[in-house]
Amino acid sequence: METLFLVITSIFLGIGMYLIYHDYARTKYGYQTRGRVIQLKGEWGYGGNSTSHLYYPIVRFYSEGKQELQRRLEVGFSIPLFSKGQDLKIIYYNDKAYPAGTMWKLLYWCIFLISLGAAIIQLYYW
Repeated sequence: METLFLVITSIFLGIGMYLIYHDYARTKYGYQTRGRVIQLKGEWGYGGNSTSHLYYPIVRFYSEGKQELQRRLEVGFSIPLFSKGQDLKIIYYNDKAYPAGTMWKLLYWCIFLISLGAAIIQLYYW
């Protein structure tokens, strides 16, 4: 049973590292701006033996060249966290829009640090 928990912890540790690295790359090389949610789009997702329904905000913003763009935020949620008309910080990177801001960075670091702590504890008692 301990091995299973260590494997699960390792997966979350990898996810945390992935999120931190990609957030760093997007922040460094992407264009940071503000956008406005113009619509919430619900999409069904199928993976393995499960089905999920996620809400993705469609955001209108201006690119570096002052061109008006509309993109789906690359992060979806099972409950609508954003509302129509809401302003939010985004990063435009590789023709995609990603959420930006301190709270997102804290979330990524929390995932990583909690997983790291769980892995250390499990290795200590293993």
